[in-house]
Amino acid sequence: MDELIRELKKSGVLRSKRTEEALRAAPRELFLPESLRERAYGDDALPIEGGQTISQPYTVVFMLELLQADARHIVLDAGSGSGWQSALLAYLVGPSGHVHAFEIVPELCAFGTENLARLPELARRVTMHCRSATPGLPELSGTIDRIVAAAELKHVSKPSFAAKSHQCEREALAEQEPYRGIRRVRAIGLRSRNGAIAAEYEVLRHALDPVPAAWREQMKIGGIMVYPSGNSLWREKKIAADRFKKEEFPGFAFVPYMDLV
Repeated sequence: MDELIRELKKSGVLRSKRTEEALRAAPRELFLPESLRERAYGDDALPIEGGQTISQPYTVVFMLELLQADARHIVLDAGSGSGWQSALLAYLVGPSGHVHAFEIVPELCAFGTENLARLPELARRVTMHCRSATPGLPELSGTIDRIVAAAELKHVSKPSFAAKSHQCEREALAEQEPYRGIRRVRAIGLRSRNGAIAAEYEVLRHALDPVPAAWREQMKIGGIMVYPSGNSLWREKKIAADRFKKEEFPGFAFVPYMDLV
């Protein structure tokens, strides 16, 4: 593990002490099939149950650093797989926070639950949901601090714009190529009060969007969401009820997000 952590620091992806502590508190080897445990600390994705993979440590750490999960946070973890990322998040949110981990593949959900049980203190901070993450958690609407997805989102909801107030968003989206993951939604120029151009990405809940609408609705203002789509990682911060500041980090490949439809 020490060598892997040194390499992650050398690459510049591992920056925070808390993320390093989480890696040590939730050893990756505990979340792999026994036959692969000797490879736990190579920086590689590895196969697990249900034809899925456990992501390479570089990617997991990159996402955690973008997500910035902290003490007392409520986190929705979509596609928990082996349970490793859920355990890392459980450490980061501390005893006063909680992680809601979703895994739709039954045998993989059982595998992740079994793995988490090896770390009882962290497992107490995680609720496993063996179902689709798409509906989210309506009972927690407006209270979720962080959302992270470990599978590529590709679903597109149909555009729906209210009226003139959405004209600038309509024009921006009309310029995009046929959707395949919102590869490059251009920054929409919005005039601030002093006349400056605000360089921020804006997304409407019903625009061309790979993210389930429930996730946007249930995340609190100020919350952060990280997910893969179109061979990029995306980080969104909710800045108002229907406004999200969006950043793209290209160069990542994930297994597809699985849903009931």
